Amino acid sequence: QISGLLKVRDSAGIHSRSKLEIVAATDNVYAAHVGDRLAVKLGGDWSPTGGGWEQAVSGDRWCVWIKN
Repeated sequence: QISGLLKVRDSAGIHSRSKLEIVAATDNVYAAHVGDRLAVKLGGDWSPTGGGWEQAVSGDRWCVWIKN
């Protein structure tokens, strides 16, 4: 899973100064868009809206998507 996270980070061009937009922060879910091409959620049900998102890597109650 760590290798997958590193690969998707590189593919999306994410770095330490990438823009972060928190789109959900509740007791059940935390979700954010990172840069223009990455979305991440921790916890409950959530997925990015709009077209072009592809699930890149996931685990127990977390997921990362990349936008093509």
